[in-house]
Amino acid sequence: VHLASRIYTACVKKLLSLGTTTAVYYASIHLQSTMKLADICLALGQRALVGKVCIDRHGGEDYQETTEQAIKETEDLINYCYTCQPETTGHGRLVNPVITPRFIPTCTPKLLQGLGELAAKYRPQGVWVQSHMAETPDEIAFVRRRSPAHAGTPFRSPNSPHPPHPTHPRCKLRHAADEMPPP
Repeated sequence: VHLASRIYTACVKKLLSLGTTTAVYYASIHLQSTMKLADICLALGQRALVGKVCIDRHGGEDYQETTEQAIKETEDLINYCYTCQPETTGHGRLVNPVITPRFIPTCTPKLLQGLGELAAKYRPQGVWVQSHMAETPDEIAFVRRRSPAHAGTPFRSPNSPHPPHPTHPRCKLRHAADEMPPP
């Protein structure tokens, strides 16, 4: 946590010095380090969405967790962020939690289901959701090989690797690489 604290403090200070008053963070799979980032954003006055990255497969030997751990620690982060600012709610909160499944190849269907249940449970309190669409055509191909049922069931195009799901009003999707040529 000490290393994370030094790095996150430097990062948030630098972003604030450059005029970035609001940031959306993919922290790490480590709960304590992610909570430290939330503390730092709050202490330095940066409005932030802070997410503990969830990876229960294909994360590498030292960078993945069990499905149960990912779900439990995500809920722990949600509750931590809400208790850090008990006098505020919704848009009044400076730091908000964001449910962060890395993306389809690194999350089992069971993990995605559990995180979806958390999103529904904490939706009234204003929880956010973020994920990556697909950063490269190679990732799209990887998803098609590993999860053929997800190929062609889009958020936005036939090439999107993500399954359909109920719309969440506070959802940030990153990196939408597409194999289709521009119009």
